[in-house]
Amino acid sequence: MINQYEYESRLLGAAITNYTSRCAKAISLTKPEYYSTTGTRFVCAAIKRIAANGRPVDLMTVSEEVRLAGLRGDLPPECSFAWVVEMAKDGVSDANAEHYAKIIKANHAMATALQKLQEVQQTIIDTQNPLEAMTAARDALASLDFGVERQKPRSLYELAEEFVDHRIKIYNGEAQQGVRLKQGGMDHAFGTIGMTDFIVIAGRPGSGKTELAVAVANELAINQGKAVLYKSLEMEGVEVAERSILALSNLSVDDLERRIFEGNESGQFGRAIEEVRGKPFFIDDAAGCSIDEVIQQCKEFTAEHKNVGALIVDYVGLMEIGGKFSRHDLAIADITRKLKLLAKEQKIPVIGLFQLSRDVEKRVGSKRPVAADLRDSGSIEQDADKIVMVHRECIYDPNTPMQNVAELLNVKRRRGQPTNGYMFFKNGHFVGIPDDEQGRWKITAESKPEAHQKSAKKDF
Repeated sequence: MINQYEYESRLLGAAITNYTSRCAKAISLTKPEYYSTTGTRFVCAAIKRIAANGRPVDLMTVSEEVRLAGLRGDLPPECSFAWVVEMAKDGVSDANAEHYAKIIKANHAMATALQKLQEVQQTIIDTQNPLEAMTAARDALASLDFGVERQKPRSLYELAEEFVDHRIKIYNGEAQQGVRLKQGGMDHAFGTIGMTDFIVIAGRPGSGKTELAVAVANELAINQGKAVLYKSLEMEGVEVAERSILALSNLSVDDLERRIFEGNESGQFGRAIEEVRGKPFFIDDAAGCSIDEVIQQCKEFTAEHKNVGALIVDYVGLMEIGGKFSRHDLAIADITRKLKLLAKEQKIPVIGLFQLSRDVEKRVGSKRPVAADLRDSGSIEQDADKIVMVHRECIYDPNTPMQNVAELLNVKRRRGQPTNGYMFFKNGHFVGIPDDEQGRWKITAESKPEAHQKSAKKDF
């Protein structure tokens, strides 16, 4: 258990070693009186003073404050250059600095509240007037502050002005409206991906949902240069890398295994390897992670990379749940809620992969999935901003005109009209279909007669 002094020391150490904007914000949340020792109070005041004077906050400037205070004779006894150096060594990452600052502030607020309550207790004991005791207790309780930050409501006009300013910045190229995927089907299904969107990709095993997630990651990281963290809970990192490289080279697994060293295929594969060199596509294949561990890892990732395109979790059903939930659907609800809050807090798209239930295959007639086919669908559908389901009719009907064509069914889009996308599925990879052909495949997919309708026609 970290005590109050350790929180203080690690926060101040972070500011001394790496005074980023995150650290500056964290330090601004605290005041010297929030700290528990004269030494940490002195360092906090010194950092604020250095920053206010426009000087860089680092080990040298803080040490100079220590030296000058020693000459004046008002240096706390525990303060020394060696003590400040040790503090700097134990500093947390700037990604955690604000969390530590809030704990320091809350602990101070609770200690102050306890002191007030003790004073009220003594007032009640000492007074002989019940009315005075009640008044003192009521005033004390009303003034209690436990350090909980409350965001005040803002007027519609204020928010409207903020919205207009943001749209002007987007128009001038000073702000990002969202993320667009390349044309050819994915852009139809996903539309403009908002920077706080929680997106669900769903499908039956073998439908291609992981391949679609890898295609999205390739587009963001390889083509657009945005940092992507691909959290693989099912496959090893090498397997995800294989899928990415094969998709970029348009080779099948058989091509790779049988003809990797032949001229043309080897050239495609080699060019794909070079294409990913230095690109910000990061894969973590640690298994057995809880949602809280994934959230912490994502926060550290966004702290290290400024231009983050997405966090992708493949797949959510393999997260460790623990024993605090009596039902699986409640655990999934907790996970989806936290993933949505993570996207909103970090301002990055979060993409979660989910499996569809077996009811799709049991259904008579069309096997095209709907939102209700999601396992534990209630919370997923509620929290998701977009739901894209992968459907390949050829899995169920070998005679379908949709051979080698996958439907990306957009069954939910919180903002805008849901639109389906169509892509070829060749060599185990998604390949774009030109935009001017999307309408033709939409007509083909939607005009296919249902299985029960075809059998009914034969009876006449």
